[in-house]
Amino acid sequence: MVLLRKIKEQAPLIHHITNQVVINFVANGTLAVGGSPVMSHHAEEVEEMVSHAQALVINIGTLDPDLVEAAALAGKKANQLNIPVVLDPVGVGATAFRRRAVTRLMDEVSFAVICGNRAELSFLAKGNWEGKGVDAGSSPAPVDWPFEAVMALTGETDYVNHVAITGGHPLLARVTGTGCLATSLIGLFLAVEQDAQKAAVHALSMLKLAGEMAGAKASGPGSFVPALLDALYHITPEQLEKRVASLL
Repeated sequence: MVLLRKIKEQAPLIHHITNQVVINFVANGTLAVGGSPVMSHHAEEVEEMVSHAQALVINIGTLDPDLVEAAALAGKKANQLNIPVVLDPVGVGATAFRRRAVTRLMDEVSFAVICGNRAELSFLAKGNWEGKGVDAGSSPAPVDWPFEAVMALTGETDYVNHVAITGGHPLLARVTGTGCLATSLIGLFLAVEQDAQKAAVHALSMLKLAGEMAGAKASGPGSFVPALLDALYHITPEQLEKRVASLL
């Protein structure tokens, strides 16, 4: 069955443990596509909450010790229940705290997909940090990806393992949270598709297409965000399948 149609029919629950900057944006993006977001962060409830979900998204953008603990608990519970988990290791190489947090999560949780920018994924693969704060650097896409999780690299050209996904619009890089939204969309597609690479290709292709549609209407970053949400809402299953046909 066509994946986007499954999402719209099933409205899968996506549990987000994400950063404070993007909570509203990624929740609205998930809703626009057809999913049901829940943003639950407290360690006392995350194991129970994730038990109701069809996917778990972990994003360390605004990191604190409580979030790390909650993410580890939720991730391990999701693994026990065969619920797919996605990691966005925001700024992983920028500080020792972030490095320790991601090391712990990757030691304790099995991830279906790890989604990040070039600096983040290159650091995980090679140990070299070339970012600016938590933003992307100019290092090449990591080719020798040493992890079982599918690699989803976001940038001007996205990569899902070695599948290149082109398109999009420059304004995707001029508003905060579009990379985080990419991770959320991957979680959403994983909720209806066990093939992690296929799910990630659909998710990143959809965001590229939505960026193009929004960029054609927007006059700048301020008008781009609502136009992007509208585009995510209006993309049809047939449009998306046509987009990914040559990639899978």
